[in-house]
Amino acid sequence: MSRREAEASRLLTRNTLQLFIFENRGSLAPATRARCLSALAILRIPSCERLRELLKNEKFPQLKFSSAKSQLKNKMITFPQNILDFLKEPNFMALGTIRKDGSVQMTIVWFEYENGVFKISTTTPRIKYKNIVSDPRATMLIYDRGNPYRYLQIQGKVSDITKEGAHDFIDKLSGRYTGNAKYKNDPDRKEDRVIISIEPLRYSSVGFAGI
Repeated sequence: MSRREAEASRLLTRNTLQLFIFENRGSLAPATRARCLSALAILRIPSCERLRELLKNEKFPQLKFSSAKSQLKNKMITFPQNILDFLKEPNFMALGTIRKDGSVQMTIVWFEYENGVFKISTTTPRIKYKNIVSDPRATMLIYDRGNPYRYLQIQGKVSDITKEGAHDFIDKLSGRYTGNAKYKNDPDRKEDRVIISIEPLRYSSVGFAGI
């Protein structure tokens, strides 16, 4: 491989495959996209025809990729005991989801942490549901109701959306947060409700002793 081809290959790996593998969606800046197209032309690899088409159309579909780095990113997070105890408390979560224009929408929600995932409840007409369907990335900020300067920030990715058991789950959350065993805003269970599971990918904390 010539020096020119090697440089083109590195450029593609750095600017294109990282978006495909680790972000799963997004867009390249026009100048970067132009450089990638130029690199594809230099390499003249037939298997890049599909990649060239995706770059021209600015489409970045989800792709599976098996590598040590991707496996590391998908490794389940283990929280220390003091954070696990904190997550059992009925503290509120500020959930950040991404709109189609790239801006962030924030919502205060009830949650439960169970079996390594955060679970929230919402209805399908809600903006946060539409955002998550469009882009599975989410940021969660869980703060101590008695001391908001003690908090946990988590970056995660939606791992599951289901309607099964959704009304029972909102009743469970109602009991956790209000003491009422039934969710009073939808007594007849007519809402089109879902459970959203979010897998934590990384986190940081403030106000926890020993961390």
